[in-house]
Amino acid sequence: MGRKAVGQVLVEAAACGLVAYLIGRAVTAQYQQSTTEERRRWDREQVVHHGEVGCLAAALGLLTRSPNMLCAGLGLIASDAQDADKWFK
Repeated sequence: MGRKAVGQVLVEAAACGLVAYLIGRAVTAQYQQSTTEERRRWDREQVVHHGEVGCLAAALGLLTRSPNMLCAGLGLIASDAQDADKWFK
């Protein structure tokens, strides 16, 4: 197999980041539409914010020079930015 063109890698990375961002937005929308009791259960059971996972994925993407992993991590970070003060606590 030959090397991918830079443009193709960037398109794949952007698509991966977009998918991660959209998944994060869908989860957030589901949470916002839930009842008070469902939210309490969600909050009790939630252990890791997807922004935390995004930080780790982005760091791994930088270390391994993987634009797909980096963009996926950035997408997760962007979709959970409003809860950044709760990450890693």
